[in-house]
Amino acid sequence: MRRLTPLRQKIWDLLCQYPQPLTAYQLVDLYEKKWLKPIHAMSVYRCLDFFIAEHTVHKIQSLNSFIVIQATPDACSAVDERLPTAAVEQSQLLICDQCHQVFATALPMALLQQLQQSISHSFQLQLSGMELHGCCRDCTTQHADEQKKVEQ
Repeated sequence: MRRLTPLRQKIWDLLCQYPQPLTAYQLVDLYEKKWLKPIHAMSVYRCLDFFIAEHTVHKIQSLNSFIVIQATPDACSAVDERLPTAAVEQSQLLICDQCHQVFATALPMALLQQLQQSISHSFQLQLSGMELHGCCRDCTTQHADEQKKVEQ
């Protein structure tokens, strides 16, 4: 990764502190609370664009938010460790609509080929990541437990 400016480092630190996706305006609020200095949203967007170009942050289109791509549990402490570009470009994000956790999983190449074949030859598929919404195991279990309590 190219050198981090002090501002980029601060935005990176904020992104790493929160496991859930954050919007640019949430980052503005967090930045101003933590460092007691105002920051323009455009400055945050420029930092996010940098991280996206470096393949260390992913924009979740459906939520208009951003999340760190973690290749290892301590990816935030070692900025250089990240998923290879190919893995990012073929990733699928599983987004829990209850707790907003995001899980990344790789799309098998065979599935991508099958998708392309199912589409007419007049269209070239360009996948930069798919986003699937649902409910994670923890939230599903919690909901089931709450339903049992209500039924009793």
